[in-house]
Amino acid sequence: MADTNFVPGTVVTSEWLNDTNAITYGLSSTASGKGAEMVAFKQSGTGAVDRTVKAKLGERISAKDYGAVGGGTNDDSAAIEAMGVELKVSGNKYADLAGLRYLTTAGVDFSNFNHVEFVGGGFITNGTELYNFPSDDHLLVS
Repeated sequence: MADTNFVPGTVVTSEWLNDTNAITYGLSSTASGKGAEMVAFKQSGTGAVDRTVKAKLGERISAKDYGAVGGGTNDDSAAIEAMGVELKVSGNKYADLAGLRYLTTAGVDFSNFNHVEFVGGGFITNGTELYNFPSDDHLLVS
């Protein structure tokens, strides 16, 4: 699609408008092949390769990706459990707690977190025990 500068009286072709609509609505979609899969990313530096924004953002899985609030008072059990299941199923090895405190009141299957590194700092508490994941350390649960 070519750049177009509009001046008064410009007639917009349906082809150009359809292309613009496809890009606009494609970027706002989460469907396969849309959204972050349409946007390129390349890290700076020699040897960096082209990837999609989706691939870059998928390097770490966050509790917030599953609806966790992380304020220490909301029950984030379902989100922490969902994050753990996704870490296990996807084989992703990095869980980002974003430096927040997550309260769990229901049983969370921590075996889903085997061989996962918690990065970004944060806490998970079940109300009586506090699990601290310092921001300057990576904790490997095994």
